[in-house]
Amino acid sequence: MKFNQSNKQNQRISRISETTLVIGTDIAKHNHVVRAFNYRGIELGKRCLFQNDENGLLNLLAWAESIKQEHGLTDVLLGVEPTGHYWFPLFHFLKQYGVEVVLVNPHHVKKSKELDDNLPTKNDIKDAKVVAKLVIDGRYTQPQLPEGVYADLRVLMNQRDRLCGDLNRVKGRIHNWLDRFFPEYTQVFKDWEGKASLITLQHFPLPQDVIAAGETTVVAIWKKNDVKRAVGPKRAELLYRKAQKSIGLTEGAMAAKHELAMYLEQYAMLCRQIEQWYDYMNSDEAYHTPAWPSPGLTDVSGSWDIDATKGKFVAEATVTALVKGIPLGWTIYDVSDIY
Repeated sequence: MKFNQSNKQNQRISRISETTLVIGTDIAKHNHVVRAFNYRGIELGKRCLFQNDENGLLNLLAWAESIKQEHGLTDVLLGVEPTGHYWFPLFHFLKQYGVEVVLVNPHHVKKSKELDDNLPTKNDIKDAKVVAKLVIDGRYTQPQLPEGVYADLRVLMNQRDRLCGDLNRVKGRIHNWLDRFFPEYTQVFKDWEGKASLITLQHFPLPQDVIAAGETTVVAIWKKNDVKRAVGPKRAELLYRKAQKSIGLTEGAMAAKHELAMYLEQYAMLCRQIEQWYDYMNSDEAYHTPAWPSPGLTDVSGSWDIDATKGKFVAEATVTALVKGIPLGWTIYDVSDIY
């Protein structure tokens, strides 16, 4: 039976036949609950509780197989309400055993949990039934998790996004700190992330620290840490004058210094980790792992031309690679002025 693309729900419903065992699963961190139904929504057997480990998942398979044999069913469709990341191991394990896993929208589960008992209560056993009924109605989606090189790319990009997000949050906290305790600081250092600025914040974070140390000591600390450009006695004098007239908070100074020190340590660590991420992406190690095409497997072809009417150099290169039998390809364009 064929359906057009706009009638996906009918396709999903037709997937469930008289010989299909539909299983609803409530996912948790350590323990899962499943209930089994036939294509008409009649519950089969008793519910099964199993742990999130190999033995627990094997018990799930044995339980499903016993129900299949008892009722003359041939295939299994297991529905899951995706709770965070806890369903990933279950999905990959069952996929190895040929069990199809589908996802239902948690919002649909929340909206339809009152259909049977008119109660807004929520528990594992009830949710497993609600998930199964949604699957029977064709209200599910099939997960498309990346594999091979694409899985590696997903992990790496998620890692980069987390690092950049954490770095932006730490930068915001440092801005917040400066606004409270040394609001004039950015009048001295336009970019507080510069080398001289970071050294200053490490040694003289508060205005009273700058005043106590004096201009000469500040310049000496800069030179000691190999800061030779853009800062000198004039910058130290400006910093000293701003510190003398600062309107920053003076209460809680000791705790404030400790707070800034932690922020600067986090900032340095995240910058280092992001740099390590880029180093890895550009390293031979990355290109020789199964996740990346080896230079020997990569084919590069292209063409170039000069557009005399516009005075531009136009180049196009196509790069192709075969990694674990997966063809990858991308095109690079470059347009440059030549006069």
